[in-house]
Amino acid sequence: GSEYSCETISQNGKHDLLAITTKYTTSEPHYIEIGHYEPSVLSENIILKIKDVLFRAFDLLGLENGAFHSEIIIDDKDEVFIIEIGARMGGDCIGSDLVYISTGYDYMKMVIDVACGNDVECNRGKNGKNEYAIIRFIMSEEDDIMLRAFEIQHPEWLYRKYHEVSTVGGKICSSVDRFGYYIFSMKSKSDFDVAREYLFAKSVR
Repeated sequence: GSEYSCETISQNGKHDLLAITTKYTTSEPHYIEIGHYEPSVLSENIILKIKDVLFRAFDLLGLENGAFHSEIIIDDKDEVFIIEIGARMGGDCIGSDLVYISTGYDYMKMVIDVACGNDVECNRGKNGKNEYAIIRFIMSEEDDIMLRAFEIQHPEWLYRKYHEVSTVGGKICSSVDRFGYYIFSMKSKSDFDVAREYLFAKSVR
């Protein structure tokens, strides 16, 4: 099936689903993440099913407070399968950036509030953000050229970029071998569709 991740916040046993991330990975044997985007563009029925599966799992595991990053697979019959649940925000700039861009939720503030015993505010778009977010990692010299060209074509969509090394090249066997990333943010669904098609045209789901 297709892989997604879910960002949630819990306080005193009450769970809130903040965002679902669509994930792209390389093929076997490493399945390294190429990029992500939010929102996931899943149907409302699937989102409700994801909430039910995850929240029941949280309760069974006794997870009551904090951020939880859940990896899931959805098969062609729309069945939801949990891969893992981590007691943390999502990495790869998901928790720190993509959630904020796509929802307006300040996820890091929520985590701090839970730790301090402050009431968590779940007010979507409170901070003026409610857009579309994409992160695309530099996996090769070809990716580097493609992303530089995309930035030139659409500079208004660039949110942040980072090059891990000055020279791109070599074999990538894990996430730490990637050469950097670009984060893009769009205000409209049509722009989001254009960006997704361009940035993930040859990527594996």
